[in-house]
Amino acid sequence: MLVAAIVLFGLAALGGSTLAFMRARDKSMPAPLSVGHGLLAATGLVLLIVGVIEAGTASLLGGVAVGGFALAALGGFGLLVLRLLGKPPSLAIIAGHALVATGSLAVLIAAYAATT
Repeated sequence: MLVAAIVLFGLAALGGSTLAFMRARDKSMPAPLSVGHGLLAATGLVLLIVGVIEAGTASLLGGVAVGGFALAALGGFGLLVLRLLGKPPSLAIIAGHALVATGSLAVLIAAYAATT
């Protein structure tokens, strides 16, 4: 379960990076890419939560990863709201979202490595 979550978050990161670079260049961000990014990340978060619960360890690193991704999801939801309102999100908000998500992915990988 954790491996699948890592893969999904990695794919979401690729999509998110593409979206961030498009925004930085003031190019239009395709809605399907935005939706796909969000769906991959949301699915990864669900798998992560299930994986942490199934592992029964409730490890500190697993909990930190879940909390970090939940925070990143809130930021992503905020970015979605801005998009729906027709307002381009600031690069600072995008960078904050990306830093939290990337840090959470690093913590998740460390948590997985500690269990294998």
